[in-house]
Amino acid sequence: MELDPALPVLNQTVLTSGPGPFVLLGVPGLQTLHAWLSVPVCLLYMAALAGNALLLGLVATDKTLQTPMYQLLGLLAAADLVLATSTVPKALAVLWGLSGEISFAACLAQLFVTHVTFIAESSVLLAMAIDRYVAICQPLRYGALLTQRVVGIVAVAAVTRGACVMAPPVALLQRLPYCGQRELPHTYCEHMGVARLACGDTRPNVWYGLATTLLSPALDLGLIAASYALILRAVCRLPSHGARCKALGTCGAHASVITLFYTPALFSFLAHRFGRHTVPSHIHILLANLYVVVPPALNPVVYGVRTQQIAQRYFDSYRLYKSYDDLVLMKNYKEWTMGYGDGSGNTVYENFMYFNYYGTHDIAKVNLSSNTLVLQRPLPSATHNNRFSYAGVSWKDIDFAGDEKGLWVLYATEESKGNLVVSRLNTSNLEVEKTWHTSQFKPALSGAFMACGVLYAIRPLSTRQEEIFYAFDTTTGREHHLSILLDKMLETLHGINYSPLDHKLYVYNDGYLVYYDLSFRTLKHRPARKVSWLSTEPNPVIPNKTSRP
Repeated sequence: MELDPALPVLNQTVLTSGPGPFVLLGVPGLQTLHAWLSVPVCLLYMAALAGNALLLGLVATDKTLQTPMYQLLGLLAAADLVLATSTVPKALAVLWGLSGEISFAACLAQLFVTHVTFIAESSVLLAMAIDRYVAICQPLRYGALLTQRVVGIVAVAAVTRGACVMAPPVALLQRLPYCGQRELPHTYCEHMGVARLACGDTRPNVWYGLATTLLSPALDLGLIAASYALILRAVCRLPSHGARCKALGTCGAHASVITLFYTPALFSFLAHRFGRHTVPSHIHILLANLYVVVPPALNPVVYGVRTQQIAQRYFDSYRLYKSYDDLVLMKNYKEWTMGYGDGSGNTVYENFMYFNYYGTHDIAKVNLSSNTLVLQRPLPSATHNNRFSYAGVSWKDIDFAGDEKGLWVLYATEESKGNLVVSRLNTSNLEVEKTWHTSQFKPALSGAFMACGVLYAIRPLSTRQEEIFYAFDTTTGREHHLSILLDKMLETLHGINYSPLDHKLYVYNDGYLVYYDLSFRTLKHRPARKVSWLSTEPNPVIPNKTSRP
């Protein structure tokens, strides 16, 4: 029998031109449960789309979120959207029995995009861990090290790194011969799943895949763990038990999502290479689906909603009471949701609320009658991000005060070396009209308030007593030392505001609203001397204190 000489040429053509379309089989052994498995996958995918699109839109459109920390969150949201969308729609089509076929070119494109996005997201998670490490452990260098330019470099480097890592295995897959096996037991295409359909030597794919796993995701995971270990060490040294618990809760939530992201992925990579005959195929496929849909659904909640400024963008509210008695009895109030964002250093002046947006040096003016944001603008030179907050409290870098003379803002600058700066604001446009510099280091103060154009600074004496120890008269420019003792209910003063309407000093003291009745007498000025040695008679007299839990 004579062989047709054209057959070797035909066989060579079939082997080198690439196979026909593959057929994705879904989850082996659980085909009867495909419809049920599609329900959680679909719900998680919808949650991932909604959450990450919302987070990405917020970061892109809200200028108060144009800081490195939130821009890294935006990168994470973008990576989550691509990771989920590159795999889940086809997986749902397979689980619903609509279409399991996928062309060879589309299969290679899917696995390339999926793995590149996974590596890029791993890089972003590492950058976020480093960002938190610098912010907590090296706060003085944060502004210089983490800039918007650095975030741009991270974005480009993450994608470039993923593309460089995945280009060789895709090229190797294209060079492999495929001898007719077209059924792929999976819901989407991945590197080693496709390689197993080839009839050639796949050892280069196996060892290259192992090397890239150890040098990209595994390396990132080790560096992330080291960063969080250093963060936890710094957190454990915090003096406040509440601050430690809050920081540990946040780190724990982040660690949970990171574990959920890396564990199934690393298990899937290693099972393909070493556990092929010991790990049930349906377990492997389910875990492979887990890391492409669960972390994208949870990341907006853990990294977004638990991030202070984004959470307060939609979940914070405030109440307006008609009287102090109504406040005590918690009745006759109007509640407004702060859809325009929230911040600290709040004060109310002439039916408007003023505050400093968290994480920025932007100040805002809100109409309390309509709950609308009237104006938002930056305060020039003011520091933020807890650079010079008050002692014992966070996010009070910029503090507002109102009195008989006008609206004031209290803050510190790098030029003042952290010393308290006082500026009078134009209430119409929030522009600075005049500025005074004091000799008091702001982080050493419990707080400060304005009364009749005079700045008063407070410092802690003990866990139950504060002292008004310093005054600065903006009319004369003179500084004075005082010694007026204030009893308090608990340790920390979170907010201090003087009301020119009833001449009371209102203090929020660890869950207690405490007020002090104020009366004034003429201050006899003495010739100005070096500030550290100035001494005058006390200006205000505070005869009594009333507190309510």
